[in-house]
Amino acid sequence: MTTEDQRPRAPRPQSLRARLLWFAVGGVLGYALNAGPFYLIERHLGWPPWLAYAASLTFQTVIFFLWNYFVNFRTPASWGPCAGRYVATVIVFYASNYALAQLGFWVMPEWRYVVIALVPAMLAGIKFGLYHWWVFPKGDG
Repeated sequence: MTTEDQRPRAPRPQSLRARLLWFAVGGVLGYALNAGPFYLIERHLGWPPWLAYAASLTFQTVIFFLWNYFVNFRTPASWGPCAGRYVATVIVFYASNYALAQLGFWVMPEWRYVVIALVPAMLAGIKFGLYHWWVFPKGDG
């Protein structure tokens, strides 16, 4: 066996269609990973909605760190070049999601779970574009 045979192979880059499909699946999972902990933290621990949402959004963000790199946006690019772009994108979208959700909670306090679904949906197109073309580029494959 040569050294070349022992090296792990870079994942095959995904097509735009595959990335869109996994992004949609991630969106559905993301709602559950956000709304579920939000419900438990707010209702059972008695935290105020602003703090419960910060905790549930943080939980979702940590889980999707793994999802985005290993499932949704596989790329032959190493983690190094992607890391800074990923962290910057996550910070911007975490802050945007949190701010818009708080506004939604204030405007529609009885519709918090609808707000939790609508805010990421409003940001999804921009987020997908950034992830697909900038954060995790497909490369030459």
